[in-house]
Amino acid sequence: MNNIETQQILRKYEDRIFSETRHIPLCQKWKDDFPKEGGVYVIWEDKKPVYVGETSGIKSRMGDLSRPINHPFTKRSLKDIH
Repeated sequence: MNNIETQQILRKYEDRIFSETRHIPLCQKWKDDFPKEGGVYVIWEDKKPVYVGETSGIKSRMGDLSRPINHPFTKRSLKDIH
């Protein structure tokens, strides 16, 4: 695979990330929309991605957001505040 092919593949993934449905965390039943399988997830601040994570279970990982001490994004954010 050459550099141009790699850039095209990455652009395709980037387009998909920007076009996927976004969920507002901690709203009623917000976790119900997520699959149990693994995948990549993005945490957005306005229209800017501020954290990209990979997990073996998306539904479980989204549950971690309701327990902030367990999520690396929140740990990093809390550290930056102090």
